[in-house]
Amino acid sequence: MQISQFLNETNKDSLQNYEHLSLVDIIDLLDEEFSDYPAYCDIKGHNVYYNEVVRDARFFAKYLMCVGLNIGDKVVLRMTNRVEYAVACYGIILAGGVVVNINPMLHPKQYQWYLKQAQASFIVTETNNAVRLLSPEELNISFHSAVARGEKLNTKLPALSPHHLAVMQFTSSSSPACKPVLLTHQNILANAMQMRGLLGNQIQTSRETWLCPLPLYHHFNFMCVMWTIPLTGGKTLLASPRDGEGFWLCLEEELITAIIGIEPFFAMMLHHPDIKNLYWDRLKFCISGSMKLSKQTHQKWIDITGSPIIEFYSITEASAVVGAYTQDNEFNVLTLAEQTEFHVLDRKGYDVNVGEIGQLCIKGPQVMHGYATTRHEYPFNSTGFFKTGDLVRKHPNNKIEFIRKQANSVFIQGREYFPEEIAKLVKRLPGIDHVQVKPQSHHQSIDLVIATKNEKMDKNTILQWLEKNKSLEHDYIGDVKIISNLEPNKPNNPDNSNRI
Repeated sequence: MQISQFLNETNKDSLQNYEHLSLVDIIDLLDEEFSDYPAYCDIKGHNVYYNEVVRDARFFAKYLMCVGLNIGDKVVLRMTNRVEYAVACYGIILAGGVVVNINPMLHPKQYQWYLKQAQASFIVTETNNAVRLLSPEELNISFHSAVARGEKLNTKLPALSPHHLAVMQFTSSSSPACKPVLLTHQNILANAMQMRGLLGNQIQTSRETWLCPLPLYHHFNFMCVMWTIPLTGGKTLLASPRDGEGFWLCLEEELITAIIGIEPFFAMMLHHPDIKNLYWDRLKFCISGSMKLSKQTHQKWIDITGSPIIEFYSITEASAVVGAYTQDNEFNVLTLAEQTEFHVLDRKGYDVNVGEIGQLCIKGPQVMHGYATTRHEYPFNSTGFFKTGDLVRKHPNNKIEFIRKQANSVFIQGREYFPEEIAKLVKRLPGIDHVQVKPQSHHQSIDLVIATKNEKMDKNTILQWLEKNKSLEHDYIGDVKIISNLEPNKPNNPDNSNRI
């Protein structure tokens, strides 16, 4: 089957027609359809073609199997944006392994936390600008040596189903707590096709050159660069503003037709003095995801480059993309991806009326089956819809408007409070230095951790003060822990550096 046939059938039944395919089939199709087209380009202008990427990925897969990788084993990818990342990613998938993306910029203690969560059998990591394959059993070999040894093996690659695990992706630092999301071959493939469907006729097969400045370990960029762009035969320029002048030279020399970015990247570009000196006539469109794009940034980008930014609503638990924003009169309408169902529910789990705000709950082929650990709150409601934790307003004709992240807010007497707001209320009590607010799982009461130098401070004193000053109903306060010293509030997420 050719990809041209595979992609031209993006109608209402397209996802159902290809439910039997795994990512292995897609990687094979890339080699058949786009063999002689460039897949990736580094900052020095060196092109690597699809046939080279797939060839080396197959060799790497055979070597992984030779050294003991079994179907379902996890392999950590910890490296910056480089061609070896793509080869390693596809090789892990072809061998039946599970890709675990980890930020290469983490501090050692944070990295160890992620490794413990991943329980990986192998690690592909970057050290002193060289990529190596490691394992707990003392395996330590250069990545290119592993590929070379795999070339000599006659190992048969396994047959995989759409329901095999493909990726373990950690939620980003915008989440209240970092969670390991499990995604299948079907989840990833469905989302790549959904994303392409939302882009419509913007993409020309084998004609686009994409600029990829964002890290590949991030769920949105991972979906774009590793799956959606290859399905169109596109070429990805792996360059970053961290490359300094080399980054801007790339923009001058490469004929960029599309850019993947987020708010900080576009804002950084707009503030750079060279942006108006670049030739933007070939740039057709840009895409953004993961975080909301400001209207000011979007408009200024259009004014300078003439290129619109297609903004996606993305979350890790839905592989990446849930839908895309379109401007409709006075509010941002969220157009959901193909075969994505939704409800807008209140706190009690009932559908809200038109015009009201509630939590967006979704169901679709791209939505995960669950988290890798059971210590997190069950994320699905009784009918199997994933609770996104994001607030939207329901409009007529099944349209929804994104409002904001629900975060860790709590409802007290019909009013919504945020942790920072509650902390500010409690801190008005004389003698309190710091307040840490922890919403309970049902989001209708809170626990407090309070630092004070007042040795006589206790829970009753705090509750009486709150009642006297009518700041907050004390019935909604659970545990109150009082300690002599507390550092200022820190995010629950151990990956505080995982910001793009």
